[in-house]
Amino acid sequence: MNRACRAGRINSNVFLWGLVWLTVLFCSSTVHANELVVIELNGRTAEDVIPLLQPMLAPGGSISGLKDKLIIRTTPSNLAELRSMLEVIDAPPRSLLVTVRQGNSAREREVDVEVSGSIGNNGASVTVPEAQSEGIEVRARAQDSGRSGNTIQSIRVLEGNPAYIAVGQSIPIRGSTGADGREYVEYRDVVTGFYATPRVRGQRVTVALSTSADTVSNRVSGAARIQRADTVVSGELGEWIEVGSISGTGDNQETGIIFFRSNRSDSQRTIYLKVDEVR
Repeated sequence: MNRACRAGRINSNVFLWGLVWLTVLFCSSTVHANELVVIELNGRTAEDVIPLLQPMLAPGGSISGLKDKLIIRTTPSNLAELRSMLEVIDAPPRSLLVTVRQGNSAREREVDVEVSGSIGNNGASVTVPEAQSEGIEVRARAQDSGRSGNTIQSIRVLEGNPAYIAVGQSIPIRGSTGADGREYVEYRDVVTGFYATPRVRGQRVTVALSTSADTVSNRVSGAARIQRADTVVSGELGEWIEVGSISGTGDNQETGIIFFRSNRSDSQRTIYLKVDEVR
């Protein structure tokens, strides 16, 4: 009887010790699963990386963050996996030099032909303006002219961030007359510049670009020629990328009995973009 009781006590003690160890292991596992760490990001924001890390998070874990800090609650092994992923997606942003070249060129050809003089026969004569002597004189003049110019602007920016650069002036123009009878002056901004947001993957860059290239055509009235472009383009780092071009042609002719005048003009505006990495 005593032996049976003693055996029962031994078995009971073994059971209790086993229960204690299971409890310790469970608690230890729970503590590790709820381990909390704060990670400071190098280049990206928490809003950027959380959607990428969320699918890799272990069951029962959580991830949140604000600005450049992540708050992760997970197991040590899962945390190691997340850190390895962060080494890839949280690389420091690359420093870039964005250059925009906006050019314009124009060519003009003018032809002017006039006839003058007089001629007569058997008492009849015909005289055209500026007759100096009997006979017909034909004067012809042709003139070619051209002009071109380029505006090149550059600005440094970290990839993924917007950048803006512009230069210009405010032109005063006559405004409306107020109730007091005074005429008010308004100002119009005439600027050349661009907005750009570059994103790099490997050696290829994608840029959201918005450009302006305005010129004053009449300072008295405040009239201006406006050029705008708003697009997304991509290409290789270090190469010139053609963003767009505008071509125009004008042809004007005047014809009379004794004269002919012709004026033809061709113009072209171009926009090019280049992004270089600054090391």
